[in-house]
Formats: sequence, C-alpha cells, structure tokens
Amino acid sequence: MDRLQSWTQQIKTMLAQGEKRHLLITGSRGAGKTTLLEHLLLEGLLDGAEHAGVCSYAVRDDGGCATKVMLRDRCTGQEQPMAYGDGKGKPKADREVLDHFGTQALYRAAEASGSWAAVDEVGFLESASESYCAALVELFNHKRVAAVLRKANLPLICSLLKRSDTLVFDLDEQQQTIK
Repeated sequence: MDRLQSWTQQIKTMLAQGEKRHLLITGSRGAGKTTLLEHLLLEGLLDGAEHAGVCSYAVRDDGGCATKVMLRDRCTGQEQPMAYGDGKGKPKADREVLDHFGTQALYRAAEASGSWAAVDEVGFLESASESYCAALVELFNHKRVAAVLRKANLPLICSLLKRSDTLVFDLDEQQQTIK
C-alpha cells in the first residue's frame, strides 16, 4: 500500500471512531498536505467538501517566485488574487479581498449542502484579515472542516490546533514512522 493510501486509511479509521469532528492536515512545505486533502476528496471521504470551502494556490514566475496567490471559492468556482509577490520574499496579502471575497466564500461554505468543507490552506496571509479569521473559526461551528495548515506559530493556526474536536494529522510525524 502506498503512502497516500496508508494515510487515507489511517484518517478514515480515526474519523470513524467519532471522537473528532474536524481534520487538520499539517506538515512541512512539500510534505503532501494538499495532495492528501485532494485524495480524500476524490475518495469521497469528505461529503460535500469538493463544493464547500476555499482553496489557495501560488502563481509563480519563471524563477519560481510567487507573483500572486489566488483564492478560489469551492462553491462558485470564482477566484480572486488574495496576495501579490514582489519577487523578493513573502507575498503581501490583499486584506480587502480576504475581508470580502474570502469571508463570503467561507459563509457560503457554511450554508452549502453536505457535512464537510475543505480549506486549503491556512497560513500567514489569512491572518491579515480579522473578518476572514472569524469566518473560518465560525465555519467550524457549522460544518466538519478538513483544513490544510501551514506549520507556523500564528494565533489562528495555534487556536485551531488546540481545538479538542480536531484530529491533527501531521505528515512530518507520519514520515518519521515510515523511516
């Protein structure tokens, strides 16, 4: 059984025990967090999440630097740039996009059919918007949430990781058990 199937089976078993409502996938850059979340969606383990929540991805230049980070609403398929890169370092968040477009996407996810919502990913950019952070936390009150979390010591991420109703699946720890 390959690594992805093994992780999927572990998560399926843990969630079936019913002790945890939400799933938080964390790990280092390139560990496979998004790949695992997308696999869980394809396997049908997250009822409704393919059409509820948000997804972000970087658009990179030829040198690999992020020129912008797009935010896609899983409900509508609409996208807007939530951050812009200067080619030198971390992209700078567009707070207005997070405050309006992002927050509304999370509210739509809370009202969507199905029991799950998917959020890929939560990192430093989202912290630029208090309303986005509040809408994300509120989403956990309305749906079961499967979220990809960047490894970062940020208040929003720390508060999500401390929730007693979440299964935290750390891909770095999983890699260590394989070796």
